[in-house]
Amino acid sequence: MRIAILTQYYPPEVGAPQNRLSDLARRLHGRGHAVQVLTALPNYPGTEILAGYRGRRVRREEIDGVPVIRLWLYVPSQKTFLRRLANYCSFALHAAWRGPGLLEAADFVIAESPPLFLGPAGAYLARRMKARFVFNVSDLWPDSAVQLGFLREGPAFRLARRMEAWCYAQADAISGQSEGIVANIRARVPGKPVAFLPNGVDLAAWWPRQNRETVRREFGWRPEEFVVGYTGLHGHAQALEQALAAADRLPDVRFVFFGEGPCKAALVAKASQRVQFHPPQPHKRMPEILGAFDAGLVSLARGPVFEGVLPSKVFEVMASRRPVVLAGGGEVAKLVEQAQCGVVAPPESPEHLAEAIRRLADSPGLCAELGENGRRLVVERFDRGHIAESFEEFLGLLPK
Repeated sequence: MRIAILTQYYPPEVGAPQNRLSDLARRLHGRGHAVQVLTALPNYPGTEILAGYRGRRVRREEIDGVPVIRLWLYVPSQKTFLRRLANYCSFALHAAWRGPGLLEAADFVIAESPPLFLGPAGAYLARRMKARFVFNVSDLWPDSAVQLGFLREGPAFRLARRMEAWCYAQADAISGQSEGIVANIRARVPGKPVAFLPNGVDLAAWWPRQNRETVRREFGWRPEEFVVGYTGLHGHAQALEQALAAADRLPDVRFVFFGEGPCKAALVAKASQRVQFHPPQPHKRMPEILGAFDAGLVSLARGPVFEGVLPSKVFEVMASRRPVVLAGGGEVAKLVEQAQCGVVAPPESPEHLAEAIRRLADSPGLCAELGENGRRLVVERFDRGHIAESFEEFLGLLPK
């Protein structure tokens, strides 16, 4: 098969879509398929294009044997709603304009949403290239934008809803990152082929390392401290303020945060001395960093849109044989509870979150048991090798 992947986010950026799509591209390439990626010059989550990629509107490179074509986009210095919109539209329009002349022939064009604007760009590229269009949905936008307060239920929301419905109608097939997203799509477009394409882990890379004490010394965590760690985006959807409030109730527990995002400055200003903030780390270091935690935090805001999400970091914590501390509900809470791989607190309830962490801090044996359960689950259900094989089979069964 010849497969073109259209996404605004790709390594060397760090994040869930970057990791998921680059891993999928690498595995499909390794299985003999001709894979190519059309993406943006790397900038996320910062406010400028990364050094080494500036000064050119088109950049070609190869990552893990996969050709990657990068295009210029507008990167705002301040991420207001209108400037974010300009950021999304600039890449989508550039991809639609330059893509047909830059991409090789393809049987499938897979477009990642959000941003939703890549849906029309992907549909256009697929039509120009006489390829089948696969719309990959990792977030039910624009509903999530309304839940987070970025968008009001007015004309712009209704226009975005129509665009979303149009993308579903144009797609030859759709994939979703959680069972909740898949169920939502199937209810809205019955009869359309829909695949479950979840986040997962590369089990070979996420085998817990042996240098736990070295990492803890590097970051100043004492051997006797119970360390609760968070890695990833510091954004509105993560509602990390609840973790800071829980930290105030647990003076003997160390909270550490790795990553960047629009809310980080405000979080740093609110945090007590028991809370540490660190910049993002290279993805290859994350297994040993998570392995040095005593528990891994997964934090979500409250709202219906978050009931059907499966964050990638929950699988990374499980793969590291560490118990999950989940502040959230819905599908991911059900997963953690059924697998018995962590403790769950309602979203945005610091007192319950503090109680859940205290339960772990007081019971090393429980932590070990929950960690083993989590590792077992990802081996059985969320190994990226098996996920890629399943998606490959899904594509192969689509009618021509």
